[in-house]
Parts: sequence; structure tokens; C-alpha cells
Amino acid sequence: MESRRTGGADALVRLSGLTIALLLAAPAAAQPTPAQNAAAFAASAAITKQSYHWDSISGGVPQVATTPRTTLPGTTLTTITWNPAEPSFYQVKTIASVDVQCTLVATFSRPFATWTAPPGTVTTLSRTGTDSTIHYVMPFVTAGDSLRDYLSSTYFTGSSVPSPLETQHRIQQALGLPTTEDSDRGLAFFWAPIANIARPAYSADIASQFPTLPTYSDGSYRAVTTGAPAGFTYLDYSDDTKTYSTLTDYVEWNQAQTTYPWSAMGYTYNWNSLQTSSTSTTLGYDPLAPSSPFGLSEFIVSAGSKLVNEGFVPNAQLGIWAVPEPSAWVIAILGLTGLGAAVRSWPRRQRAVAAVDPNARKEARKSLDRRQAVDTTSNGRKR
Repeated sequence: MESRRTGGADALVRLSGLTIALLLAAPAAAQPTPAQNAAAFAASAAITKQSYHWDSISGGVPQVATTPRTTLPGTTLTTITWNPAEPSFYQVKTIASVDVQCTLVATFSRPFATWTAPPGTVTTLSRTGTDSTIHYVMPFVTAGDSLRDYLSSTYFTGSSVPSPLETQHRIQQALGLPTTEDSDRGLAFFWAPIANIARPAYSADIASQFPTLPTYSDGSYRAVTTGAPAGFTYLDYSDDTKTYSTLTDYVEWNQAQTTYPWSAMGYTYNWNSLQTSSTSTTLGYDPLAPSSPFGLSEFIVSAGSKLVNEGFVPNAQLGIWAVPEPSAWVIAILGLTGLGAAVRSWPRRQRAVAAVDPNARKEARKSLDRRQAVDTTSNGRKR
């Protein structure tokens, strides 16, 4: 009897391994060439730049644009307000002996020490150089699971696991970043004080939708200060030692310098939306390209702020993290017949960590064993 049970478990493990192999082998959709991606990225930057009031720097001073301006459209934005009823995304963290209301955010980055410190570590978004100069970090971030939700609804709608490189490219497109072929970038998750988060946009208010924006005489939008967090430190686009204390200064200097498709409207500009024409030889054609350039609601964390690490998803695990139902891959990896229902009850963030972290998988299995023991006992059955 015991051997039969063991044989069944072995069969399940073999089936799980086969399932993973088949899913990982699923072919990716045809993609534009790197040169075409670069062209689409540059085209998107030109589109967003045409909406700016300042478009260059001369003599160390931002210059007002001299060509006609075309404002970008708005869209419904994600808001961030303290909500303890959602502990997966809102928690009180102790920072410098003070209880602070924080929210979970993510940034796409190389595995710097700031992001890869053990979970629960309090780190600071600054460092002191060898010349005693302070260098700041002001990460652009997305809220909670919004990035994965966007990817799963836009690109990864099926059941196959995308490759790490395909996932990386989709993340970069969604965030308005140029695609790269390296394999050292991943996703850092951390808890940021809500009071230290702003929108990198004409309105920095994270708790509300955009107000009606005032305009300059050329039709371009002006920044408004209502709702901007007090004491926020904005970082210069090209100099990590230079900061601004007002949103107006930040918008002015960032518009004058940036080479990215920064919308300043509270959302990332997905330049993949320019690759929808099957006849375009310059920008290329992507059958999965969305028709809308609206990417994700984006936020920034005040330069020099303290944060609490949650975890880092390395590049090799991006595909597993990005699939619509992480619970399916936890089941396949662990080979546990009774894991499905229990995993579905986990918060999405916990499922993602368990799917990519071997230690987390071990802890998850122990936790589920304890849960199953409690469940079977309460039902009057012995385990």
C-alpha cells in the first residue's frame, strides 16, 4: 500500500516536471528587431516631448519650446491611500523606531544592494561617495501588483510561461524604457512610506485623479502644487547629486533634459503601441502590441527616503512571476496534490514570492501542511 502511494507521488512529480517543460517551451510571438524597437522608442519620446513646455537646455538654463505643442490625453489613474483592510499592499512598518504607514511598490532595476538586502531590512535611497558627496536615488515605481496585472491582461493572456527575456522586454515596453538584451535586471519589491510617494507628473497628488490643469500660452500644461507631498525631494534627471524641493522645478528641468517617453500625465507611455501596423518596416509589427499607449500609473519615492525591503525577483524568474496564475506553477514545482485550493487563498504577492524563492517554497509547504492538519482535524478525520 505504501509503495502504491509512493508510486503515485512519483508519477505526479514526473507529470509536474513535464508540464513545466512543455509550458516553458512554448514559442514566443514574433517580435520586431532591436533596431525597430529602438526606432519605436525614439518615436514615442518625440511624441511625449512635443507636449512639453521646455524642450532643451542652453547655457545651463531650460529653454521654452518654439514649435507647436500637442498635449497628451489623460486616463484613469491608480490612486494610493492608506487601506489597512488590504494588508498585502498596505502595512505599518517600523522605520527609525517610528511606526510608518507604508505601501508595497515595485521598481525594475539591476540587483543593487539597496534592493537585494534581506526582507525586512531598512535601507536608504542615498549613498555617500568617496568625496563625501551625497548621491541620491529616486526610483520610479508601480503600485502593488499593477505591473503583473497589466502584463497578464495585455501580453501573457494564455497559460504558457514566457521566457525571462520576453518578460523583460514586455516590462520595459510597459514602463516606457528601452528594451535591452542583458540579463541582470529584475524586480525589486519594497515598502515605501506613503507620505514619501508622489506622481512624477503635472499633479503630484497620489490620492486623487488629475485636476483640470492650467496651461501656458503655447497650450502646454503647467504643474500644480495642490496635493503634492510636503518635504518631497525630487531628483534631477541627469545628476544624482542635484535635487529640487518643488514639483514645478522638477517638471521644468526634467522636461528640458529627459530622452525617455515621459508623459508627465501620471502614466507610463507604452511605445509598443506604435508597432501595430503590419506594413511598417521602420517601427516593426508586433501582433501583441496594445492599441493604447496608456501603460501603468507611475509613482516616485522621495530621494533619500528610507524604505523596507520585501524581496527581489531575479531576471531568470521573471517569466514565472509574470504568469497570470502563479499558484499553478507552485503546484507544478512542489508536486503537491492538495496545494491548489490552499494556494488560491494566498495574497498574490505571497504566491509570487513562493513561486520564485526556493526557501519561500519550503516555508510555504510547511505552512500548508500545518493548515491541512488543522483542516482535517476540524472535519473529524485523521491526517
